[in-house]
Amino acid sequence: MLPINIDEITSDHIASLVNEKVTERKTLEYKERLPEGSDGAKKEFLADVCSFANASGGDIVYGIRDERDADGKPTGIPESITGVLDANMSAVCIRLEAMVRGGISPRVPSVQTKAVEIPEQGSVVLLRTGRSWIRPHMVTYGGTSRFYSRHSTGKYQLDVQEIGQAFAEQKSLGEELSKWRADRVARLLSDEGPVRLDGQANSFFTSFRPLHWLGNR
Repeated sequence: MLPINIDEITSDHIASLVNEKVTERKTLEYKERLPEGSDGAKKEFLADVCSFANASGGDIVYGIRDERDADGKPTGIPESITGVLDANMSAVCIRLEAMVRGGISPRVPSVQTKAVEIPEQGSVVLLRTGRSWIRPHMVTYGGTSRFYSRHSTGKYQLDVQEIGQAFAEQKSLGEELSKWRADRVARLLSDEGPVRLDGQANSFFTSFRPLHWLGNR
């Protein structure tokens, strides 16, 4: 993932990835072309997004070609900016985000897209997926039910044991958040907070349950 807010990413940042030969990693992947309309291409795209959400988050940059090895296979080292072949970048971003919303469950909470115009080289599309706090997510498009995560060489499908562990970690997170809320409310009601509460405020905190749903997942 590029260490900068997506709204601040410019053509210079994209060009530096190629010029400095920044290789693919757990949080960064290059694609020469946008996902096509076939079911297979959509599932592959959703698997990529799902893997980022279930791991540490990351960026996919569309419109960058990898260097090839002796067998013609991508090396993960950017070779050149090819740009994406689509005149309506806004529509492209909308389409990608819609695919994510409709093909992954539960819905990934943080997905952003941005088209970046590269002078004399066309445009690239950056899709950023944040690390999810409600993982694990599952690709559901086309009747599939598959979980993915990532390591340093790319995505992989979770096995049964890893899926169970992911759900156990999510349950633990919900319990920890519920305990945190209960402890903070108790401190406030006991006047152990930074300010003293009047009767109206006490009533408010007694009824307020912003994280109640997390404890019951």
